[in-house]
Amino acid sequence: MKKVSAIVLAGFLLNASMAFAEGDIQQKQIQFAKGKSGATVSGKVKGSQTIDHQLRASAGQTMTVDFKGGKSTAYFNLLAPGDQALFVGQDAGNHFKGELPADGVYTVRVYLMGAAKSEDKEVGYTLKVNIGGGQSSGTASGGGSPAHFEPGSYAEITGVKGDLGLLSGPSMGEQTVGHVGKGRLVQVLKCEPNDGLWCEVEARNDKSLHGWVKGQNLKAK
Repeated sequence: MKKVSAIVLAGFLLNASMAFAEGDIQQKQIQFAKGKSGATVSGKVKGSQTIDHQLRASAGQTMTVDFKGGKSTAYFNLLAPGDQALFVGQDAGNHFKGELPADGVYTVRVYLMGAAKSEDKEVGYTLKVNIGGGQSSGTASGGGSPAHFEPGSYAEITGVKGDLGLLSGPSMGEQTVGHVGKGRLVQVLKCEPNDGLWCEVEARNDKSLHGWVKGQNLKAK
């Protein structure tokens, strides 16, 4: 897996700001179905128009974006919170996979270049977006199963390098409401199967740290 660099070429940022200052930008939210860690979005972009598809994600998660445009002059960029460019499709292609650097709203920006833009043509496209990593869909070492996590039992945070995001619901598309570090002891409140096991937990001795995590990020104690 390629880790996203925090350093972005100044030329990429300059070109991006010049290209989109003149166009019409429309914002759309990417919604994941309950219990799902990805979504497919289809749309159309015309001329100098720009479509910003936005979703919330956490630092350390892995985002994958696959883009298919009706013409070779359709592209996507990926912007981190604060409009930091992580990926410029005009230069890098139609596929992105990388570790996210910060919590917040990420933008998948779709736009046209060349004749399609100058001649005000309309082009269809499809985006496939998936989020894993910090709350990955794979099996983490030491993770448990539904039988291991009875309500009221305790578990240890595992399968992450640093902090794990606590989500507001049992889905990768939910908002991050807090963080717990690797090795932190949490109490399991309840679990449910949604595209893998999800558990609602709260940190031991700190009820303010409360949210949902993937079951494979818990090790029964």
